[in-house]
Amino acid sequence: MIANTVLIGQYAASGSVLERLDARLKIISLAAFAVMLFTASTARTMLLMLIYTSLLIALSRVGIRPLLRGLRPVAFLAAFALIFGAFSRAGTEIFSFGALICTREGLFYGAFAALRLMLLALSSCILTASTKPLDLTSAVESLLSPLAAFKLPVRDIAAMTGIAIRFIPTLAEEARAIADAQKSRGADFDGRGIIKKARAALPLIVPLLAGAFRHSDALADAMDARCYGFCRRTRMSAHTFQKTDAAAAVIVIFAAAAFAGVELL
Repeated sequence: MIANTVLIGQYAASGSVLERLDARLKIISLAAFAVMLFTASTARTMLLMLIYTSLLIALSRVGIRPLLRGLRPVAFLAAFALIFGAFSRAGTEIFSFGALICTREGLFYGAFAALRLMLLALSSCILTASTKPLDLTSAVESLLSPLAAFKLPVRDIAAMTGIAIRFIPTLAEEARAIADAQKSRGADFDGRGIIKKARAALPLIVPLLAGAFRHSDALADAMDARCYGFCRRTRMSAHTFQKTDAAAAVIVIFAAAAFAGVELL
């Protein structure tokens, strides 16, 4: 059952085509999408990115509403990028506020920056929603395996990556529970102004950090009890590249070629 809100790091079983794809391919595709997204400089290429993301949403079968609800923490950063970009570029003036001048070129640049952040967060939500946490960790370990020749702790890096991603929805749920508890005690989180909101966030940050340390201690004890690091771990199933993975790889390569062609026009 898909939750009403899908956050980055939260797996939502849907039986979609994306869920059946190899996790390594999905990670590589996300990395390629991020490169294309941050090198896009025209409205045509950004439109292509929007179409590509819309296709991913349709294939994931998660639903646009749960994904958009999960983007609420990123909305503040996107709004900041939009405002900062609008007032940081020289060009045709739209309006001014004292020494600050909003320009048409700056607004265009800020809108691009905000859209990049939202699309990147949205695609990351789709990746984690359509990939089991264990498969994601195993895929990271497989992709980083060549670095083991340089004596890098690849398995530990993959485990830390998987744990960090998995803790995002856990901490978000705990923050929501703490906020509800603080509101019942009279805390005001809806006050206007940045200073008032920062002061109101203090009763939320301290117990959230304490909970994060408590979760990390419990996880460390559980890993020690299972002798993590003292023996060689094995996988339950090996990674196999299926026909659907090959077809998806061709689609990703075609999308990258189309992006390069539109960007060079």
